[in-house]
Amino acid sequence: MDAPKGTYVGYSTGSGQVALDGDQGNSPYTLALSKAILGNPGAQIEDVFKAVRTLVGKATGGQQVPYEYSSITGRFEFLPAAGSSVAIATTNESQLDKDFNLSMKIGTKQVWELFVKKYGGQNENFNVQIAQTKLAALKADEEARKGSTLSTVQQDKASVIIAPKQGLAAKTKVPNMQLYKSMWSANLPSGLVSFRNYSGNQLVYFTALQTMHCGLKEVRYSLNSMALDKRLKLAKCNPQQPYSITSDTYIYSTFKLGTVKTLAVQVVWQDKYETESETVVYEPCKDVGEGTCAWRLE
Repeated sequence: MDAPKGTYVGYSTGSGQVALDGDQGNSPYTLALSKAILGNPGAQIEDVFKAVRTLVGKATGGQQVPYEYSSITGRFEFLPAAGSSVAIATTNESQLDKDFNLSMKIGTKQVWELFVKKYGGQNENFNVQIAQTKLAALKADEEARKGSTLSTVQQDKASVIIAPKQGLAAKTKVPNMQLYKSMWSANLPSGLVSFRNYSGNQLVYFTALQTMHCGLKEVRYSLNSMALDKRLKLAKCNPQQPYSITSDTYIYSTFKLGTVKTLAVQVVWQDKYETESETVVYEPCKDVGEGTCAWRLE
C-alpha cells in the first residue's frame, strides 16, 4: 500500500499475521499505543511507533510485530514536550479539547481516567461531561464482565459482551445524543464498518455501529453502490449498559472473497427530528493479510 503524501499509516501487525486480542480489556497494540503517546510527550511520531513496536513485542513474546507506512516529510508530535515553546497558535482549540480529541481516538478506560482526573473539576464543560459518561460506561462494562452472570465470547476474533440476565444494578443512563454523534465522528477515519479476509471468506463487521445502537433509529447501508437499500438489525438498547451488545447481536456478514468492493453507510439518529447523517463510503484495505481494516473514500 502506498500512503498518500503527508499520511502515516500504522498496522497492529505484519501482513499475513493476526493481531492478538489480549486479556486486559484492550489489545496489546491499543495499550502500547496509549502508553507510548501519553508517556512520551514531545516525541516524534516515528519514535512513538518504534516504542509501540517494542512494547507489543514484549507483551506478545515476539508473536506480533506492528509496522507502518509513511509519506510524512515534516515533524509531527502527538503531545508537545513539557515547557515546549512549540505552540499551535493557528487554532483556538484549548488543551482540554486537544486532550479530549486524543482520548476519543485512543478510547481506553485508562486514558479516560487520566482525562477525568485532570479535568474533572470543570463539570460545566460539555467535553468533560461526555468523558465522565464514557468512563462510567466503560467501568460498568468492566464490572459486569467480572460478574458471574457475564462472559465474553469470540466470533472470528470479534469480542461480544453478553449482558447480565439479572441482578446488576443500573450504573449508567443512556447518554445524550451529542455523545453518540461524537462517537460517530471519532470512528469515521478508522471505520464505522471494517473488512477482514478470514478462512477463505470476506467478513464485513458492523461492531462500531452496534456499540452506538442506543443512539440510532436506523442504519442504512449498501454494497458496491450508493443505494442504501439494506438495513442493519440493531441490538436492543439496555439503558444500564448502553454500549454493550448481546451474543445474538448481528455484528458481521460473510461473503465470498472479493465480493464487497465498497460499502456505503448512513444512520438516522434517535433524536426529536430523526436526523440523517452524511453518507460515508469505505473500501477494504489492501495487503493486510487477515487483518481487520477499512479505508474511507472521500
